[in-house]
Amino acid sequence: MRAGDILIGFTGQDWTVFDSLDASHAVMHARVSEHVGAQKNSEGVEFIVYRPAPGEFGQARGKILKLGPMPAGSRGFYYTTSEYGLSFDRSNSIAYAGQIRELFRKSEPERATVVMPDPGAFPQDPRVVPGAHQDLREAVAGSRAVTAWFWIDDKTGAFLNEREIQERSILRVKILSYPQASVYVSSSPCPQGGSLHQKGGFTYFGMTNDKGEMVRSGSTTFTLPSDATCLAFEKSARESEFAYHRMGQEPIPLEKEPFFLDLSGSDQAELADLLKKYPADQHARIIAIAKSEVWKEKHGGEDRELQCFGYASVAVGQSVYELKCQR
Repeated sequence: MRAGDILIGFTGQDWTVFDSLDASHAVMHARVSEHVGAQKNSEGVEFIVYRPAPGEFGQARGKILKLGPMPAGSRGFYYTTSEYGLSFDRSNSIAYAGQIRELFRKSEPERATVVMPDPGAFPQDPRVVPGAHQDLREAVAGSRAVTAWFWIDDKTGAFLNEREIQERSILRVKILSYPQASVYVSSSPCPQGGSLHQKGGFTYFGMTNDKGEMVRSGSTTFTLPSDATCLAFEKSARESEFAYHRMGQEPIPLEKEPFFLDLSGSDQAELADLLKKYPADQHARIIAIAKSEVWKEKHGGEDRELQCFGYASVAVGQSVYELKCQR
């Protein structure tokens, strides 16, 4: 069904929309709704519609078409009764309906050609709109038919207008940094580097977990303050801890850890045996010691304690921020 099509009836039934014509729009709507609703779960139903010619208004120059057979349930479009449309308004609707009725009496419905638009040819809205989803639809917008990704309410199936979208839209973000790092937010531009405490203007926002994901109110995605312009982190740790970080990723088996692969075969076996002797909650501490030893061997015997700071400017539409140490 195309935007602007006018429903006439269904194949195999003696009812048409012309049987429901009435001076009262409310009365007609109730009659049409009853007949259309009865077909909601019918399998193989075929719709008979009138499709106006391009640019048509008040003079029936289009075609009578047969749409279907269609599956039961949702059919990918919605209909309404109205006192105006793309091809008519209240002033010419009686004469226009008469012309369509005459055309229906004289012509055999044609099978409609199905042409599906390429979804990739139409840009989607990057916003997150709770309780709604985007569908590629052809719909009446103003005085013309428009093909686009429209926001559709999940519960009602109604189209959302721009005001409703803006009221609902929330950009939820994810912040990744080193494990157990403190994250801060500011409404001032990001500094070029150095201690964030010397800069001032930063407010504590949260802390990252063992995977380097910042968690706030039990969630790893959240809304930034409306005036946020800069994100920052700080963390005190040895160089080896910063070198072997894996931001926002699930733990991997020991045998795939980069530091473990640097060990000799005998050292790998020794570490694996050592972990078996200790409870699982102590493994992270043992592995941290092993990482430090590997680091010291590769860097002249020293694994210094570092105070790291990092900054990221908040950008419109950006949903993931990775905060790394700036040296």
